[in-house]
Amino acid sequence: PDPTCSTPGGCETNHPVGDPALTVQKSVESYQTVGPGSYRITWLIEVSSTEAHDTFYTLTDTPDFPISGVDFNGVALVTSSGGVVNPALPGGSYTPVNGGGQQISDAGVLIAAGATHGYRITMPLRVSGEDLVDEVCNGSGGHGLFNTATLSGSGLPSSDACQNVTPGRPAIRLSKVVELGVDGNGNHFGEVGDVLNYGFMIENVGSQDLQTVYLLDPQVSDLVCDATTLGGQPIRVWINSEIFGSSFGSDALSHLAVGDSVMCFATHTLTATDVARGRVVNTATSTAKGDSDEVVSSTSTAIFGAFQ
Repeated sequence: PDPTCSTPGGCETNHPVGDPALTVQKSVESYQTVGPGSYRITWLIEVSSTEAHDTFYTLTDTPDFPISGVDFNGVALVTSSGGVVNPALPGGSYTPVNGGGQQISDAGVLIAAGATHGYRITMPLRVSGEDLVDEVCNGSGGHGLFNTATLSGSGLPSSDACQNVTPGRPAIRLSKVVELGVDGNGNHFGEVGDVLNYGFMIENVGSQDLQTVYLLDPQVSDLVCDATTLGGQPIRVWINSEIFGSSFGSDALSHLAVGDSVMCFATHTLTATDVARGRVVNTATSTAKGDSDEVVSSTSTAIFGAFQ
């Protein structure tokens, strides 16, 4: 009460407390490649109070990524140092939605005068270079990995941070093995008329889908490839003489997704020349194109030397 008040029953007294002096600062703490076409981004959000007394806040996070080419590849995880994670999020995890706000703190978290609360949000992402648009940050939503942290309440601040999207790189790996498939006399050594079996694995080890996949092995005449990838997708691998045909590259099925692979096979019947040399060396090359028609290739050699 005002000690100078002389009005019976008291006087109206105002206690100015000022506007809540809360700040929020958001930054990209890390952006990591975790696999072909797969990334993990971690955001750091810091809520600070410059009030002379305790106050309260509720924190919301909103991703605003490109409309195409970036997808969430699992659940997001939020942890806090000093603050309180929204108890409605089991273990701090939630399914992020592009353009959708998510309350990541508890409602009305108490923050002491002069204190700072930290929150970390980790999101797993998958990037498709073929479909990616607006991958570079320009300060507005929908461009790059743009993300905004907001404190609830009228006039309370927000903070955004952005990370350019890595569109990935094309890469292919060919692995080739050989074994004695037909051993006429069962002595485990190669002789004239015995047959070598070759196995090839073509893998997409990059972070872009591959197109126009082909395999060249001029030392065999019966090269064949599976019509289905190990991931269960249909594929057409162009082989040997097909590569130079007029229709090369026109088949839409010549597509190998990130992380997928396809098997191919061939044989070679041993000749007297092979036996005399004491070994058979066979080299093959696989080639494909990335999203921007960048050509990638891989070569593998298999050597058979089990001769008496």
